[in-house]
Amino acid sequence: MKKLFLSIIAIVAISASSVFGSYSATDIGQLVEPNQLKMEFGGVGALFGTDTIRAAVSLNNDSAGTYLAIGSENTAGNYTPDFGGSVYAGVGYKTPAFGAWLGYEFGYDLGYDNSSWMTHTPHLQFTAMDNNLRINIPVAIGMGVTTDKDMTPETALSKGVTALSTETQIRYYTQIDYFTAIRLYVKYGQVDYSKAEDSYVASSKTASSFGIEGRFYFEIPTDGPVAITPL
Repeated sequence: MKKLFLSIIAIVAISASSVFGSYSATDIGQLVEPNQLKMEFGGVGALFGTDTIRAAVSLNNDSAGTYLAIGSENTAGNYTPDFGGSVYAGVGYKTPAFGAWLGYEFGYDLGYDNSSWMTHTPHLQFTAMDNNLRINIPVAIGMGVTTDKDMTPETALSKGVTALSTETQIRYYTQIDYFTAIRLYVKYGQVDYSKAEDSYVASSKTASSFGIEGRFYFEIPTDGPVAITPL
């Protein structure tokens, strides 16, 4: 249970990012990237369509990049396989002046101490000003339960943990030499473990966080084959 609780806090802190994902709800380039097929160690995804109608699908196995299906030993001394994965699908409409995208990601993790965790993450994405302004708004809703063999489904659900997080990202590309882009991140997360099996904060059953982050990007123009460009 302790590992589950710490994992949820980490999810809230970094929103719903898919570290190994080919495409995910936190990506911001589905409307502007060309048709492509991504094949990575942890997943495969495709982005396709016409100049106006865009679509993407992705299948990701997060555990393939870390656990290699090795698993771990739980508190009872039993072997428990670690597995985590997600699926993603989205569709959008784009013109030179404006673009809109609707996507959905479902993630599931089964791992340590017979715990499970699932995340539903719909997101909206917009582009404007010839793709120079890009906005992505994901909202992740997470639910975790302990599923010990002696529990009934009703008992397991009564010992659940829920979380909500979002990381809205706004990018503006200035088209100015040297000073190339401005990015704004608005982050919010909340976790409710009032029905959890164990309590680690006696005075409170919820935890939340809020933050705003601004970034300024600078690029150095070069004449040669080497480009110095921020990610």
